[in-house]
This record gives sequence, structure tokens and C-alpha cells, in this order.
Amino acid sequence: MFMYSLAPRIQKDRVLINMLCPGMVATAMSNVLPLHLRLRFSLIKAIRARRVEEGGWLILNAAVVAGPESHGKFLQDKDIQATHEFIQSPAGQDVQRRLWADTMEEMSKITSVPSELLAAT
Repeated sequence: MFMYSLAPRIQKDRVLINMLCPGMVATAMSNVLPLHLRLRFSLIKAIRARRVEEGGWLILNAAVVAGPESHGKFLQDKDIQATHEFIQSPAGQDVQRRLWADTMEEMSKITSVPSELLAAT
């Protein structure tokens, strides 16, 4: 939700901001789990997970290939996804506004925040 607030404040001809989910990727991150969970995750990864290279290609696609039409959008499997209905709902918009305001307040305590980020959209 933070990114949905950030993107409209950034000129897409200067910086493209998009979000992505590469899905489940077969990494060693689950190796630190207890054995009973590690076994389950290993089985699920064997059936469902992408290779690390495939996950990397999706990240590169979002960073290098996706054009201005992806600015402020969520990508999954290289495709722009529709914004979830909660994010568009009044309750979602309220959460998004509060998240932005709280984050900017906290950031202002530790660094100078550019005025264009503090301005309302």
C-alpha cells in the first residue's frame, strides 16, 4: 500500500516504481526452519517452486523491461495485475493514507524528506 502512495508522487519519466511477486522460488531460505516444517516446505518447493534463475528473470523484467505503463502497478509473472478491491475501497484508502502519513512522520524524525513526498496527491 505504501508503494501505491509513493508512485503518484514520483515522475515516471525519471524513475519507474513498480511492485512484483516472483511467486515461490526454490531458495535455501527455509533451511533454518525446524525439521518438521523444512520437510513440508521441501516437498512443496519440489512440486511448485520456480528455479532461482526464473525468479531472477522476473525481477529483471520488472526493473529493466517493464515500461512506463507499469509505474505504480503490481506485476505477477510479467503481467500487470488489477489493483485489489480492498485497496480501492474507502477502508483501504483510509489505511493507505494513514500508512503514508505515519511513515512520513517517522521518516521526518530521522532524515529530511523531500517536499514533493509530503504533499498530498
